[in-house]
Amino acid sequence: MLTGPTAPSTCWASRALPPRRFWPRSGSLSVRRDVGAGNATLTHWSVARAPGVQKLHAGGPHIATRRFDLGNTALDIETLRGWDLGFKQTTAGWKARANAFMYRSDSYIYQRAPG
Repeated sequence: MLTGPTAPSTCWASRALPPRRFWPRSGSLSVRRDVGAGNATLTHWSVARAPGVQKLHAGGPHIATRRFDLGNTALDIETLRGWDLGFKQTTAGWKARANAFMYRSDSYIYQRAPG
């Protein structure tokens, strides 16, 4: 029989869990234009991910990190958006490619160190 703080009646996991629904969406759009003997490409993409159950409802020791994890039921959908700009050129048998990119994240979920 369990007694004290580990007893089921007082265990962190025995609390009522609020219902959560997430509708993450992802997609991309790309345009390409021929320029001389090459081309230029511009791509915009967005990726969304719902927080995992362990991020929402954790309430105990995490063996791998040697920490006590507490979930956060207020977490929102994590999104990452990006732009990619690429150039491809062929001249006198030589091929060259160059890409530039920019990323931005919103509501990024990570494990924060206490203190």
